[in-house]
Amino acid sequence: MRILVKGYYGFKNFGDEFILLPLLTWIEEQYQPDTIDILCGDIQWLEQWVLQHRMFIPPIFDKLHFLPMPSLFEKIKMFFGREKKKYDLIVLGGGEVIDETRKFPHDGRNFPLLYRKYVSRNKFVLLGGFWTHTKKRTEILQNMLFSQAKHIWARDFQSFKRAKFLVSDREKKKIHLIGDFTLPFLEETKTLLQEEKIKNERGNYILINMDSFCDKEETLMKITQFIEKYPHSQPIYMAMDFIHEQECFHFLQEHFPNLELFNWTSEGLLHTLKCLYFAQAGIGTKLHFLYPLKVFEKEIEILNPRYKIETNLRDLEHQDLL
Repeated sequence: MRILVKGYYGFKNFGDEFILLPLLTWIEEQYQPDTIDILCGDIQWLEQWVLQHRMFIPPIFDKLHFLPMPSLFEKIKMFFGREKKKYDLIVLGGGEVIDETRKFPHDGRNFPLLYRKYVSRNKFVLLGGFWTHTKKRTEILQNMLFSQAKHIWARDFQSFKRAKFLVSDREKKKIHLIGDFTLPFLEETKTLLQEEKIKNERGNYILINMDSFCDKEETLMKITQFIEKYPHSQPIYMAMDFIHEQECFHFLQEHFPNLELFNWTSEGLLHTLKCLYFAQAGIGTKLHFLYPLKVFEKEIEILNPRYKIETNLRDLEHQDLL
């Protein structure tokens, strides 16, 4: 069995790269494929990341193949079903699989265009979050994909309820609530750090994160107030979307010259989680910045609150639902 994984991998976004590791484990357990192809933005980076953390996945590294994102010519060939590689199943995943609220133009509309053959033959699964919509085209897209999907795996309870509401009674059995893939690993890490009595070697520090879509003046005011609450703690910026958040770090560093940058891309997963675990508190926008802090029972403040963030954090308080 050959599986293609389509998401947002290899772009140095911590949440996506973190999720990929348990996702690969899940795919192996669920489908036992012979080959797993992963579309990614940077083949060398992603292969190195997975290789560095191969102890967290089953012995399937030899099954993995890292492919570049398709070019326009390849997309045209895919539309007409002329692509070279044929797949038995495509995993279409992401934090928001179908969502019209993103700041960049992607709401899932490319799925039935690029993967028309697989969508029409029910050879795909949807995995992630499904959010509310206001546009008629999004409603049509959701209804089509939900009805055609082989399985629907919802990452949060609200997405699960939404998917259940939008399909017929006969199709409800293909919808499953899977939760956030990173939660079991976060819980294991928390237990390990507690049982091993590992000490904090950094001293007192707080973590900060923002994205380029935030209102800078309002964000600066909130971060200033946050830092003032911890006058004896070192502020550290954790760029979860490492490529796109460099400008955010430099913007804040102009106002807070002692602000340090934590580079998770070179530190690795365990060291990054350790940094989150020993932080006094954190303020930020990214889900997988706030989510680990919440699991580790730290004080958090949400910049630019969004439905996705609040929903996933709220699910942590109702883990019996997952």
